[in-house]
Amino acid sequence: MRISVQNVFSHISVKRLLTVACVAVFSVASVAINTGCQNVVSAHQDGPIALSSKKLVLATYNVENLFDSFDNPYTADESTRPKPAEERAALAAMIKSLNADILIMQEIEAGGALKGFNENELRDAGFTYLVDAPTDDPRGISVGALTRLPVTKIVSHRYAPLDNPHPSAATQPAQQRFSRDLFRIDIPLNGKDTLVVYGLHLKSKRDAVGDPKGAAWRLAEARKAAAIVREQMAREGFKYVAIVGDFNDTPDAPPIAALRTATTPPMLDTLEKTTPRITFRNPRFQESIDYILLSPAAAKLWDGQPAVIVENDLAAKASDHRPVKITLRVPAE
Repeated sequence: MRISVQNVFSHISVKRLLTVACVAVFSVASVAINTGCQNVVSAHQDGPIALSSKKLVLATYNVENLFDSFDNPYTADESTRPKPAEERAALAAMIKSLNADILIMQEIEAGGALKGFNENELRDAGFTYLVDAPTDDPRGISVGALTRLPVTKIVSHRYAPLDNPHPSAATQPAQQRFSRDLFRIDIPLNGKDTLVVYGLHLKSKRDAVGDPKGAAWRLAEARKAAAIVREQMAREGFKYVAIVGDFNDTPDAPPIAALRTATTPPMLDTLEKTTPRITFRNPRFQESIDYILLSPAAAKLWDGQPAVIVENDLAAKASDHRPVKITLRVPAE
């Protein structure tokens, strides 16, 4: 199992890697982590890790098949064409226009696709940290993040077991865990507070008529994600939390309700007052399936402006999803 983290400018050096099969943790600045079944990477970063601005922009973006031209022998990526140059250029322009400090991404080809995109098309965008979290998706699509802010911890829950009520799950090991991943990154906000962002890409609706298998899988993933967030908040004591990504279901669907139960009171849906609320468009239908959910404490940092869904000609060229972003205030120390 591999989680790769690239610090483009600060020369992170990896000191040690212990491989086991359950959860992966990346620790920056020599933070000690010993919590059971985990991959542990200890590293250090040159220079201070501090957030200088009083605000930050958090965004999510399903970039629709950001595949490169290199074959991955471990996945069935042959069925997906490399993203054309015109679409890559539009995508890069869209990402730059977001001016995001933290960008959570979905539908990246596992491996070097995001690294190459960041080093070439996004070389002047200022993203100094890159997270690539491979998944069990047969096409090889992964989830990840680009940030301008230091990342002090990464946790993957790729192999966390699900309680999937659909009968087929009993004989299909893949349905017994996340279809992609629930990954976590910790971003220091000041000397004492941390923003914990969970990136999530729930199972798609490409199952069958009525989507019985996919619906059960999505709900199981959402319930597990909420349980993981609850448990980690209780155990570690952090309070500023965002669950972000493409959840492949509408705001009134059971998986969204399940995710919001990660906190009490329920997590805030920052798109509730956004109109029109359409984050996915194709010739057949339009839906609202991309989200930024905030814990009660994180919601108090939100500037209160409805989440922005970027809709323009450039967005239509870049992806079938539209990026979503919000602005958060950084708490005083």
